[in-house]
Amino acid sequence: MRQRYNILYNTRTGNLHLKKPKSDDEELSAPPPIVNMSGVSCRSIIPVRITDPNQVTIERKNSSNNIFSENLSVSNNSREELKNLTYGIKKTCNSDLNFSNTSSQNSDFKIVCPKSNHRNSNPVFDSFYLFPNIKELNIKTDVNIINDKKIEIFKNLNDPNDIQYFPIDFIPTGSLIRLKNKLVIKNIYWNIFQSIKSDKFEENEILSMIPDRNEFIYNSVNLQINFELHSQIPLNVQKQYSFLILPYKNDNLKNNSPSNTCIFQVQKLLINNLNGYSNDEIIIDIPSNQNNNWVLSNALLCIRISIPNESLPNLRGLDKNSNELYGAIPFSQLILNFDYEVL
Repeated sequence: MRQRYNILYNTRTGNLHLKKPKSDDEELSAPPPIVNMSGVSCRSIIPVRITDPNQVTIERKNSSNNIFSENLSVSNNSREELKNLTYGIKKTCNSDLNFSNTSSQNSDFKIVCPKSNHRNSNPVFDSFYLFPNIKELNIKTDVNIINDKKIEIFKNLNDPNDIQYFPIDFIPTGSLIRLKNKLVIKNIYWNIFQSIKSDKFEENEILSMIPDRNEFIYNSVNLQINFELHSQIPLNVQKQYSFLILPYKNDNLKNNSPSNTCIFQVQKLLINNLNGYSNDEIIIDIPSNQNNNWVLSNALLCIRISIPNESLPNLRGLDKNSNELYGAIPFSQLILNFDYEVL
């Protein structure tokens, strides 16, 4: 059956736009007027012949009244619109109250380094996932789900410089995303609350609390937002395409981890302020399947928060005996919002 299209041709610019009717019952309408800068309508209805989805041939008469053909590229209006997603975690119980209705201690989440790692040359801090929409928790101060899981190091088989920190015995949650050739994330906003006295915030910066013998000091610090795609991959596909689809490995680890479902390379964004915006585009390329041995039509888009290595010096402090001791990054809310499109 022949496909039918509405053809919009701008005689001023020479641009040709192709719009397919939504259904076979929809009548082909005459192109609406296209108005140039002077406000004069420049609509032109001309014979066209579609040679392929991205190009058409038009037939026109020149000044001598001779008919000639011209190939023009088509701007296809079928591109998907931007979609919006929100991820976050929030602790609604800001502090516990004792019997006299005074605050007993702060109830922030805390991104910390386990004490067993404090004397390592490369300490491993907490790394955790945000929840689709906003997960609100009303829990006591002694519950800190941020450091609930052990963190292990995973290296990318295809890139020795790409190292990720995944929590063990944990299955990440995310939003279901359709896959094509690439996923583009843009217009990224975030908002972070820290229960720290306002006089400590000289600027709009994320602060860490660092022990300095008998007191605490505050240093600015960066956080890293990791954009990941996750999906369960059949064993036969893993054997053939493991290096391509599941790039992160830790041969010494037998436990289940997000590395078992993290497909393709993780993309990152560094942030250093409490509320901000980034116009950077995060692009996750989807490798082509030339042999059609596997089909991946969708995946979960998951968001993981970690501390970049360059921030570790700003987290290093001293205990009361002058031994090295790492501080923490407290927060009660971390919310992320962004647009995405599938190309």
